[in-house]
Amino acid sequence: MSAKSQVSSIFPQFKMLVEKRFQSTIKALYSDNGDKFLKLKPYLSNHGISHYTTAPHTPQQNGVIERRHRHFVETSLTFLHDASLPLSYWPHAFQTAAYLINRQPTPLLQNKSPFEVLFNNQIISI
Repeated sequence: MSAKSQVSSIFPQFKMLVEKRFQSTIKALYSDNGDKFLKLKPYLSNHGISHYTTAPHTPQQNGVIERRHRHFVETSLTFLHDASLPLSYWPHAFQTAAYLINRQPTPLLQNKSPFEVLFNNQIISI
């Protein structure tokens, strides 16, 4: 996606991809009050998807996602620093961080990893 304005044209494709891949329907969409998401309201209601938005001028409601994003960024920067690599390797560091973080067990998922829960796949420890 090259521009935020493409959300209304890309979301239907994303919905189809997710629903085919996971044999499950999207039940809810959480977003801010941006025009790009509000334009989706008719599409969402036609497909039985609840649309929840944050209260205006309350960035604290984005706290969970902001902390998650910060964790990815800090992990990626740590990889680059530890390997003495320049910032030009940022995409690789971020991809590696996402891969590893999504495979770490978490108490929120009964000590399973997000990958394991999403794909119903056991991670084998070496």
